[in-house]
Amino acid sequence: MLSITVKGNAHKVNHFLYELSQLMELKLIPEEVEVTDAEEREVTCDVQHQPASKLSVVRLQEQDCSGCEIAIPMLDLVCAELEDGKYVLTGRCYDLFS
Repeated sequence: MLSITVKGNAHKVNHFLYELSQLMELKLIPEEVEVTDAEEREVTCDVQHQPASKLSVVRLQEQDCSGCEIAIPMLDLVCAELEDGKYVLTGRCYDLFS
């Protein structure tokens, strides 16, 4: 496990930690939060590196849950949440038989 400390403008610190939390390989565990004034913030986090397999399977289902499912194997999948419940998935997909 690693430990990092981020100190600076509160808005930039929050943005940096948010971007780190979007990485699937990292799990942030905030420990200490120190606010020196309204604009400055210092955060210490433990970071667990959880390397993922290069191959991930994305499963898509119909909303009415009729049992229809599409499975798409993807390499180097990156998943980012734009808003609550809205995600962007990117990666490489290949067809073995093409």
